[in-house]
Amino acid sequence: MVDYEQIIENIGHSLNELTIEFDINEAMDKMVLREVPKSELKALGEHNVKQNFINGTFKMKLSDDVIVDADTLSKYCIENNIKQPVLFVTPI
Repeated sequence: MVDYEQIIENIGHSLNELTIEFDINEAMDKMVLREVPKSELKALGEHNVKQNFINGTFKMKLSDDVIVDADTLSKYCIENNIKQPVLFVTPI
């Protein structure tokens, strides 16, 4: 009797490189910008919220609909020679 599960497992273990191709525009169209509830932010804790902002998972939408992330702030500070930036966020 042929053990297909074992054959599939062996094939899986023998793969050295896996390439996934996708259309970036199609993927971007399916991404959703959503507000993170305060309860979720509180559960994450301040450190994890900062990490999510730094790694680009969390972004801020300003009142003029501009999306700001850590890279945008960093570039702005470098371009304007701001050594120790402080950002105040006032929810409405």
